[in-house]
Amino acid sequence: MGQSFARWTPERRIENLTSSRFDHAPSRRRYEMVERDGAMFLRRWQIAPDGEPINEIEIRADWIIGSGHHARSYAHQTAAGDLFELPLTWYSQERTWGMSPGFDSVRNPDLLRRIGRDCMACHNTYPDAPVGSDQYGRPHVFPREMREGIGCQRCHGPGARHAEIAARPGAARDEIIQSIVNPTRLPSQRRDDVCLQCHLQPSTAFTTLLRRFGRGEYQFTPGDDLAEHLVPIDYGDAAENAARFEINHHAYRMHQSACYTQSNGGLTCLSCHDPHRKVPIESRREFHRDKCLTCHERADCDVSPSGAPAHLTMDDCVACHMPARRPTDVVHAVMTDHRIAVYPDVETFLAPLVERGPLRDVAARLYWPERMKEDPHAGLYPLIAEVSGGGRASSLDDLKREAARIRPPFAEPWSRLGDALSNAGRLDEAIAAYREALAIDADDGMALSGLGSVLATLGRLEEARPIIERTLQVTPTSAADHLNRGLLALAEGRDEEALRWFDRSAALDPLYAAAHAQAGTVLLLRMGRPGEAASRFRQALAINPDLPFYGPWGMALRQSGDWSGAIRAWRHGRVMTPDDNGLTIALATARTFAPDAAHRNHAEGLDLALQARRLAPGDGETALTLAAASTMNDLHAEAIGYAEEAARLGADPVSCRLVMALGLAGSGRQPAARSLLASISSQQLTATPGDFIRVRLLELIVERGLSQSGR
Repeated sequence: MGQSFARWTPERRIENLTSSRFDHAPSRRRYEMVERDGAMFLRRWQIAPDGEPINEIEIRADWIIGSGHHARSYAHQTAAGDLFELPLTWYSQERTWGMSPGFDSVRNPDLLRRIGRDCMACHNTYPDAPVGSDQYGRPHVFPREMREGIGCQRCHGPGARHAEIAARPGAARDEIIQSIVNPTRLPSQRRDDVCLQCHLQPSTAFTTLLRRFGRGEYQFTPGDDLAEHLVPIDYGDAAENAARFEINHHAYRMHQSACYTQSNGGLTCLSCHDPHRKVPIESRREFHRDKCLTCHERADCDVSPSGAPAHLTMDDCVACHMPARRPTDVVHAVMTDHRIAVYPDVETFLAPLVERGPLRDVAARLYWPERMKEDPHAGLYPLIAEVSGGGRASSLDDLKREAARIRPPFAEPWSRLGDALSNAGRLDEAIAAYREALAIDADDGMALSGLGSVLATLGRLEEARPIIERTLQVTPTSAADHLNRGLLALAEGRDEEALRWFDRSAALDPLYAAAHAQAGTVLLLRMGRPGEAASRFRQALAINPDLPFYGPWGMALRQSGDWSGAIRAWRHGRVMTPDDNGLTIALATARTFAPDAAHRNHAEGLDLALQARRLAPGDGETALTLAAASTMNDLHAEAIGYAEEAARLGADPVSCRLVMALGLAGSGRQPAARSLLASISSQQLTATPGDFIRVRLLELIVERGLSQSGR
């Protein structure tokens, strides 16, 4: 337990850093861990269509998560104190690198999985934090210096008085002993609760651990009733639960065992585990067999040596009845299944697994209904779990109705209801829920942030401003709330101020891609500074390559004169999102009309324009792009037809007529072309630099001798 969390140092290195490259094909990402100047860094990049790296970033692995007996993951900490889990994990049993649990998918958290207090409360000693800072709605930030690993007080309670008495000359032994919690002397349920505070989790695929309303993550102390602090949530029927095996299923699976249910509390974690020492590997089989034989007889085992699975040794109770197997949520590790049973298919338990997808239509229920009989709010917890993701379609309305009926005097259920309503697009209802939360706790940062964001989205800026300003007072290190303040300034037309807020947001959390993307958008579209905008878009996409900002990034590069960079950005964007019509049009236009011949390829431009039309057959701009590309490929009749189609679909009428004129001229019908051009007024024959297609078409009109004197 003491090795569950620590700062990474070269002295603690167990990983293979000479061969740390890992390619994750589903997400098109490549990773590598490197050691430099006594620190370890994660490098992540992608490969662009030109074969060179793109979206490259390097961040420090500040902390180790896990003892490394089975696996070791890593966390990066920002200057503001936020913790983020890194996507690469060292799997000690297989001595190999792989994706961290929950990251092995096409769209994975990558660098953006935030670590909250609920995780850290079990992975490490409670940090030195202000009283009340662990309540719901308060920021999940951690001090730069933290005590490392699970300490004595997690199981024995506060130790200051114990240490004081023990240091007192002549203190009686009994007084010293009585001043600290000994879990073995607690009532059976409270004794088990000491272990269950961290070793009971029904599932990681669904929200199955909630705090009792009004309780913080750092409040439980040994001797407390855990049900007064923690609300485990379960789902599925008995057969489904018996088949489910996950990394943190020690108690969950043990509770399914006949050995446990028939022992009347006699079988506990401490029956087999001594928290203060690990049984040497060479002694484990005999040690655990002796534990089993305190209740069972050797004669109870009716498996003959010839009938035992080939890879097992006789007289090894654990290997048969608590077999090692792969958890469905950490598929690269092998753990002991704590459900004591007869397993006819044990040979299959080590077979490779793939990570499962998200759950859908889950009906949640309390895991401890008997321990919550007196709680009038008990019915809210399963509904909150469901609306957090993966629950039944009706759960949101059920939660809203139940909250209105019970009227809980806690901010959390109202704030969570507001979040769920906001995510469902029910913004007016979300506002009402957030206001209920804030009427109970005016400093609920989650409710403040949600309310300010929803009001701003609805354009109710006068109402949003004081809420967002209050949010920043409550959560001064929140990058998201600084971003919201910038969006408010932007909506009110104060571009320079908005940019300053976006910069502050990015400074608080350098991994907050949205801050860089918003800064890039303001710089490009509102302030005319494409060079700076390109840099910010590059940063945003290096942090999160899945963001839809390849189009603006390429536009900023193009306006800066970097056509090679623009084409490269758009090409990679199409790899990431092949069905993005805007990127296809941008690339088609570039390959058709780029000023430098080295960047033009008329055949490719036409092919891209045809692809764009298949993606968006009813889009006028797409039809116009195809018309222009057809002109450049001397497909004049086709160009005229596509231009007429573009005009019908509402594309720029002047550009459509310019393409028609070029098509007519290319077909040998110069008089008709000049007549068509004469129908366009001089005022219409102007173009801004941003109207790129019209600019190039006008240049072609001049180049091909179709312009008239004075026009």
